[in-house]
Amino acid sequence: MSEARYLHIQAERCFRLANGPAGPRLADELEALGCAFERKARELELANRRHHAPSQIASPVAAAA
Repeated sequence: MSEARYLHIQAERCFRLANGPAGPRLADELEALGCAFERKARELELANRRHHAPSQIASPVAAAA
């Protein structure tokens, strides 16, 4: 399981708990934690896309062919 997927799962868990019998203060904290997990997961996914994206720079070998 990727780290981003793990963070999405943790975020979902926080959101579920926030909608449960938690008091208002705890629910707010769980919502904030869930949002932080989601934000970090998106950052990781974006970094992975950039890392795996094909390079826009032509290699010297391809240019010589």
